Amino acid sequence: MVTSRDVRKAETTSSRPRPELSVSACCSEKLRLLMRADAHC
Repeated sequence: MVTSRDVRKAETTSSRPRPELSVSACCSEKLRLLMRADAHC
């Protein structure tokens, strides 16, 4: 099960290379699995 900790970890890792990719990457992967993409993004 994916936890909020995993989401934060994904956001932190994604925000390293580019700030712009952090949102898209996070939404397309982790938050998409959590079904929270609409709420978060």
